[in-house]
Amino acid sequence: MMNKLLGRPQDLTKMSPDDVKLIINKFDTIITDCDGVLWIENKPITGSIEAYERLVSIGKKVILISNTSILSRKELRKKASDMGFPEVPLDNIITTSYLVADYLHLKNFSKKAYVIGSQGIADEMAAKGIRHAGVGPDALQFNLVQAIERFAPDAQVGAVVVGFDEHFCYNKLLKAASYLSEPSCLFLGTNKEERFKIHASLVIPGTGSILAALESTVQRQATIVGKPYPFLREALKSKHRIVPERTLVIGDRTNTDVKLSKECKFESLLVKSGAPNYLSLNQQPENGDHVPDFHIDKLGDLVDCLD
Repeated sequence: MMNKLLGRPQDLTKMSPDDVKLIINKFDTIITDCDGVLWIENKPITGSIEAYERLVSIGKKVILISNTSILSRKELRKKASDMGFPEVPLDNIITTSYLVADYLHLKNFSKKAYVIGSQGIADEMAAKGIRHAGVGPDALQFNLVQAIERFAPDAQVGAVVVGFDEHFCYNKLLKAASYLSEPSCLFLGTNKEERFKIHASLVIPGTGSILAALESTVQRQATIVGKPYPFLREALKSKHRIVPERTLVIGDRTNTDVKLSKECKFESLLVKSGAPNYLSLNQQPENGDHVPDFHIDKLGDLVDCLD
């Protein structure tokens, strides 16, 4: 307890199983990140399936939240199932692909969205009845002068949505920036994560790098719907009966998962199985938004404490 009073996270591996059990029993709702906590890419992290099953079996409501926009909620559920996780209720899954569609739906958006993103966003928008365009390859077929002459902006577009897009290119940047030159055009981003943690030696740019290119071009800031931003926080309150002091966030990033917990007045457990560049706990400011309440090597280490 002294560590917590000093603003330092408590290491659950140094506690007795009974003490860890007492901590976990304080919470009714567990909000967990996916990649880096439950699995890495398409492989479950050792013990994560058993830990998830135990949490559910002892009556915890487990909500999966991912900043991914590549997958729809149904696709994320299938991914988890294919790895051996029990089927997760769809209402207990939140992806940023779902959140951007929900944002527009709640705005009674009736125009068309231009999407820099992946099929997951398209699927979630279709499920909400939102018209959209832009998903898929759209490289320049001509030189720049010819492309400008041939581009006819769609007058129905009233929003630009930015997620991860492996087909991102100059032509998409040109189109999105042109639509955003209209002040009434909504500007949404799924998240600001700069890179993916999927390769030891390569830097894999993420949604944040795409978003930064567009924001600097149009001199506008996007409304971000994912962790740790306000729309997600409001979605949690409106869609789930959450009591803040009885809610635990489990994640591998201090700047998204831990910060979400601080903004919502939840508690947080940081695992070391995902993003090592965010785990310099001793370098974090004491009592800051990036300091977790607890930390542990991996979620599976809780299994023996969850009887």
